[in-house]
Amino acid sequence: MSRVRVARIIGRLNIGGPAIQAITLTKLLEERGYDTLLIRGNEASHEGSLDDLAAQYGVQPKLIAGLRRELHPADLLALPELVRTLRAFRPHIVHTHLATSPSTTNIVRRDKLGRRRDVTGVRYLWTTRRRAHARRSGR
Repeated sequence: MSRVRVARIIGRLNIGGPAIQAITLTKLLEERGYDTLLIRGNEASHEGSLDDLAAQYGVQPKLIAGLRRELHPADLLALPELVRTLRAFRPHIVHTHLATSPSTTNIVRRDKLGRRRDVTGVRYLWTTRRRAHARRSGR
């Protein structure tokens, strides 16, 4: 049986909890026998980066320019590369972080007429958003 492939998409690897979680979860899943791919966008010029942490954990994120923190027309420029990357990796599960990544992935999963389709072969989509965490934790 083939190993389960998990792709994780995050808008950026800036200094903060979501990036730390994405990097460490990628490493921990690899240790448990999953094939993983961390896809990330660029940080803003004023933000720090956790590229050093990723390197320390042996995680090599795939950079897709155009993925950003906020929804932006540049997301559409990132779309063709995101589709190519997901089709090449053929993930069973896509786990997205923050606002832009779920939106971009949902676009990927729709056909030209806007109908929900399995355009990239993704079987399961899991989104993680800051507000969802705040509601669950009671904050």
